[in-house]
Amino acid sequence: MNYVTKFDTGTELPKNFYLNKQIRNLFDEVESQKKHVLLTGKAGTGKSTFVEYLRINTNKKVQVLAFTGVSAIKGKGRTIHSFFELPHRIPNKKKDYKLLRHREWINKLDLIIIDEVSMVRADLLDAMDRSLRLNRTKDLPFGGVQILFVGDVFQMSPVVRGIEKEVLEKYYPDGPYFFNAKSYSQILPKYIELTKVFRQKDQRFIEVLEEVRRNRITEILLDYINQRVVNAVKDIPSGLILLAPTNSRTNEVNTKKLNSLHNDEYEFIGKTTGNFHSSDMATEKVLKLKVGAQVMMVKNGSAWVNGTIGVVHKLEKDKITIKIGSRLHTVEEELWEKWDYQHVKGKYEPKVIGTFKQYPIKLAWAATIHKCQGQTFEKVVVDLDMGAFSHGMTYVALSRVKSIEGLYLVRGVERRDVRFDKRVNKFVSQHELLLE
Repeated sequence: MNYVTKFDTGTELPKNFYLNKQIRNLFDEVESQKKHVLLTGKAGTGKSTFVEYLRINTNKKVQVLAFTGVSAIKGKGRTIHSFFELPHRIPNKKKDYKLLRHREWINKLDLIIIDEVSMVRADLLDAMDRSLRLNRTKDLPFGGVQILFVGDVFQMSPVVRGIEKEVLEKYYPDGPYFFNAKSYSQILPKYIELTKVFRQKDQRFIEVLEEVRRNRITEILLDYINQRVVNAVKDIPSGLILLAPTNSRTNEVNTKKLNSLHNDEYEFIGKTTGNFHSSDMATEKVLKLKVGAQVMMVKNGSAWVNGTIGVVHKLEKDKITIKIGSRLHTVEEELWEKWDYQHVKGKYEPKVIGTFKQYPIKLAWAATIHKCQGQTFEKVVVDLDMGAFSHGMTYVALSRVKSIEGLYLVRGVERRDVRFDKRVNKFVSQHELLLE
């Protein structure tokens, strides 16, 4: 039977889980105090495992949140946007903040865990702060709730689209990272770093990944990684997911896989209004599917989240049935809005300038590196294509796999592929000096 890559949709405690001294002390600190904490550490150090251990064993009323749907479902939580009912743009209008239906639960919360926090933008964290103050009627940072930030700032950075860059630079001149949020500076969480790597066992591979993480690139390091370059497609085992930087590359791979299925092809044509370009779309305007195609959901729904993997079970002219796990689901069309910002009376006002309506599905034999942060794979194919374009991207791609033997590279990693934001290094260095 061929190996088939699966997305990790739920963190479980390992059978041999060992509550070492650092984890035990961390749990006791979070449990016995109301102190805010930033829990960090390189990929594979057990950050998500600790979140699951804490969620199961804490006596506090806790809510796990994350930026992406994949991370949220792994942590058995919710996305930040869905939990606070925030728009997918800079939330700077009064009507963006509302009294929520579940505010009774919000008022009972003792602890909020924000997982994969490196991808959370400063404006989103400040929006959380504002919503919690409103719904808990307490003018305290985050409404008085203890916050546990979990993530590695050397991994994927927040996404800032072109039209938002000017606005965010005005509000957050030091960068869009969560640690530049106004609310973060009001609480200054305690910095705790997990150091033992569990994902990889090979010490040499662990050391190489850390050098990539810290942007310490040498020719010897590149030679070690690039021994995994494959000479021909036939040398790549079947059933592996391919990780690439861009949607254009993953779309190319997925189209080729779709064409290899010998079932009828159906087309579902999306509808656009206003200024909505193909580069803004979460999926294709002309969505081509066949029964048996592996797909990913690209918007949160009642039975899935953004990033859930499924298989096309049945297709009709205006109906798509997806199998997720052992259950069948009918998928409805969804609406995406594109926003621009106008400067009115000293404030930036958001305005809808385009819409896109389509089924929230895309082919998923290949996925972007961004979608795969937090995942662990036995084997994976990495295609850096025209090059990594954002901080932490190459490190995230390489560190998803458990061993160097499970890594397959379409092309060699080059120095230019390791993008690094010095503002992140400055933030970490300040904390690491205090730990010494």
